[in-house]
Amino acid sequence: MKGKVILSLIMSAMFAFPIMGCNDSGNPPQDIDTRKETAVENLVTSLSNGYYSKNLKTSDFCGLTDPSVVGAKQKNMSDVRYPVPSDKEFAHVYNVADSGILPTNTDNSGALNILLKSLKTVDGLKKVYFPAGVYKFSATINVTSLKDVYLVGEDTVEFMMTEWTEAVVLKDSENIHFNQIDFDYLVSSTVTGKVVSANDDNKTVTVKINDGFDMTDYRYNGGKIKYGNFMEFIQDSRTGDYFPNSNGMLVYNSTGDQVNMIENGVYNATERELTLTFGANYYKRPQVNSVVSVGYTMYENFTIKMDECKDFYMESCNIYSSVGMTFGFYSSENIYLNRTNVVLRDGSNKLMTATADGLHTNDCLGDLFVSNSIIENTHDDAINVCTFYKKVTAVSGNVITCTAPNAAANFPTKVGDKLEIYNGETMEIIKSYTVTDVASYGLVYEITVDKRVRDVEEGHLVGNLTRTPKLVVENCVFRNKRNRGILCQTQNSVIKNCSFYNIIHGSISLHAAFDGFFNEGLIPRNVTVEGCKFINNQGSIASADVFIERHGGTIVAGAIKNITVRNNFFNGNFNSGISFRGAGDCTAENNLFYNEKSLDDASNYYLASIVKSENVTLKNNLVFFANQRDEYEMVYESDASGTVLQNNDLKGVAN
Repeated sequence: MKGKVILSLIMSAMFAFPIMGCNDSGNPPQDIDTRKETAVENLVTSLSNGYYSKNLKTSDFCGLTDPSVVGAKQKNMSDVRYPVPSDKEFAHVYNVADSGILPTNTDNSGALNILLKSLKTVDGLKKVYFPAGVYKFSATINVTSLKDVYLVGEDTVEFMMTEWTEAVVLKDSENIHFNQIDFDYLVSSTVTGKVVSANDDNKTVTVKINDGFDMTDYRYNGGKIKYGNFMEFIQDSRTGDYFPNSNGMLVYNSTGDQVNMIENGVYNATERELTLTFGANYYKRPQVNSVVSVGYTMYENFTIKMDECKDFYMESCNIYSSVGMTFGFYSSENIYLNRTNVVLRDGSNKLMTATADGLHTNDCLGDLFVSNSIIENTHDDAINVCTFYKKVTAVSGNVITCTAPNAAANFPTKVGDKLEIYNGETMEIIKSYTVTDVASYGLVYEITVDKRVRDVEEGHLVGNLTRTPKLVVENCVFRNKRNRGILCQTQNSVIKNCSFYNIIHGSISLHAAFDGFFNEGLIPRNVTVEGCKFINNQGSIASADVFIERHGGTIVAGAIKNITVRNNFFNGNFNSGISFRGAGDCTAENNLFYNEKSLDDASNYYLASIVKSENVTLKNNLVFFANQRDEYEMVYESDASGTVLQNNDLKGVAN
């Protein structure tokens, strides 16, 4: 009886009061706003500190539609997008230990390559499982003509390369997954030290090399650099990280453009001192005790190289060092990287990850998605997405004869591809066509298109709209690096909720070049940059955090179109936050630009620079100066037309 009374009281209470989690109408309540209210003066300071978004709001006009969604979200960095299926979903599961592939081996290259080669004739979804441990490899792991394969690590699996060569090369493969596998090189291709002396007459700098680097190894060539780099670093007062010093020497010998800035090098093993000799035009005396990184590779190799593949996935992987570029993806379709980090190993005294690009693509198509990842301390671009133009040599009826620039830039044209023909001097669009047939002879292509060719002349350029990917970069951090963050030479792309911190040559470049040297890139169109954070980035090449420019030849308005820059926070060391050059029909809206410079240094800071551009709209933006100024021009304009300024405001400027 007592139990029934208690139950009756409980039921009465349930019906007497609203059920928790619903409002009076029985509908679930709206999410509680947990953002912290703050004045815009505090908002800019808070947003400037740290890589990730802050849970903030303000009643003041700050430009931003929502300050709490600006920058990468730290909690999302752990989100898994491409998980490993359960074992029952695989047709075959292989434990590599059964093939003699073991962490105790000095070299697993041969055994793993034999195992992977055997999978060519095996149908169904296949899992290659690596028990926890560090696996050594002296030679490249080849993934050739494979389909439906997962390479999966348990917990802390690591592939350790004992030679300076590609770690993995993929060719003609489809639906390949790497999950929970890290990569590193046993002998680092970069070393770290401090400057102990410099000789202006001899153009030499002597560096005391840190412990942990054995420069007597033959790979370091006795100290002499064939291809490599020298970079001075300074420490960030906010984060404590080291990042390249734009006022110091950031010089290199490159396999790419044949620049030779470092003439000689000698290593004294007794003193652990490396003395480098620089070209007269490149030497700049460093301060004693300056922290430096010296690289002994440049573009020679990749950690992971892929050619003519489809549907490639990496999930929850770290790449700690590369002897060149980390990723080189060519003529491949649909690439998905999540929680795939190019980062320094915890506790490492290295200052560089890749000695060239972090991720470089040419002639790729379909999706290129990079999410929830960190790319730091690379020498060249963190992400570079491009392709190459062909040059028209003759036209007859429905046939366009054209040539690729060189063997390295000779990428295919295929039936069904959508082509645009450009004026090679101005990059204005002449005509568009669809390919119906192709014949190729080395660098020469005879391309038959769907209609008679008109207004196309010798010297015009052929761009391939099909063989360029849709780029989506979401919730990523780019930091502490010499060259650009993202070089986006593609279309229909989104860069969203990313953080750019201490990028020396500009955060995002949306440009295309045909200048006789860089004959690459598709004219960017329909690109959105949204919800990003730009902190302490600088530019000796780019002149803004978001740099929109047609490069080379005669600049005309409207070459680059439909770029939207929305709800971003800028705190940088540029003359302007956004640069438009040769652009048209672009919008910058609801952005917050914060300038910490002194009164004198801030004299040339603009919200945007608009040069040889048309129909650029700037609206609902705020420029906030830490130091009050007597006057200010919102925009720098030169040879621009149709500029619209609407509801932009200033703070820290006397009216």
